[in-house]
Amino acid sequence: MVADLIQQVWLQNEAQPAADTSILASNLVPVNFPTIFKIQVLMSNGGVFSVSYNDGATTQVGILGTLTAGTVYLFDILVHLGDYINFQYSATGGTIQLLRVIESFN
Repeated sequence: MVADLIQQVWLQNEAQPAADTSILASNLVPVNFPTIFKIQVLMSNGGVFSVSYNDGATTQVGILGTLTAGTVYLFDILVHLGDYINFQYSATGGTIQLLRVIESFN
C-alpha cells in the first residue's frame, strides 16, 4: 500500500523568528487523523528544535533535537484529532535554510 502525502509546509531561506517563539504564522492542522508529520529541517545556526502541541486549551512543548548548523535533520511526529502543531527554535538571528512538513497517511 502506498501512503498518501500532503505538503503542509515548505520554507526556504526565511529569517528565524525570535528564540522560543512559533516559527509558523499559523498552526498546522492535520487533514487526516491519526497521521504522521514528517519534518525535514536545516538551520544556519545551532540550537534546540522543538514541537508545540496545542489542543485548543493547553500547549505542550517537546524537544525534537539539538541541531548543528548546516546539518539536515529528519523527524516524525504522531498527530491526533484536535492537535494544532507549530515549531520553535532556541536561537535567534539565523536563517531557516529549509523546513518541510509532509503529512503522511494511508
